[in-house]
Amino acid sequence: MSTRCQLKVIQMDVANHTLYHHTDGYTEHMIPLIARAFEMEGDEYNRKWRRGRAGKAASYLCAAEPGVTEPESVAVGDEGLHGDIEYLYRIWVTSDEWHVAVLVPDDGFWDSPSETYMKVMYGRQPLYDLLEKVQQGCSHWWVADKTEGVGEDILVTCKCNICGKDAEVVIDHGTIGGVS
Repeated sequence: MSTRCQLKVIQMDVANHTLYHHTDGYTEHMIPLIARAFEMEGDEYNRKWRRGRAGKAASYLCAAEPGVTEPESVAVGDEGLHGDIEYLYRIWVTSDEWHVAVLVPDDGFWDSPSETYMKVMYGRQPLYDLLEKVQQGCSHWWVADKTEGVGEDILVTCKCNICGKDAEVVIDHGTIGGVS
């Protein structure tokens, strides 16, 4: 099954363009792809003013992986989210740098696809800061499988939502005590 995602290109805090990416929507693929779009060819002057415009940025994102990324038609007032996506990338564009946030579906999303029913995987940050994190390996985004009390501590069995690694986290009076 494909890992689908959508990208919202934002200029001046207004979502101007929504794109759909049909496969490989996970962060390890998409963040380098977004960086490739940011670095599209052209002399520095032309590249700089173009990448700060939402429409141009959206076209670069489509060109970075043609045939897989495509523009969406979104009605005014409609968030335009597909019910089958695993990730939503919000990309704020300026001529100097792009910032990216990554959201993932939460409870209620599948019934009503909306950002209201999504949670933050990576908060808004400069593209190259996020690229560095992704290239260092898995970010281990832990999801609790089960929780049980151990004396005054709580033992939480977790699984990384990205790589599948298992871990046990001991929460000691609200503070994470350790991961094994």
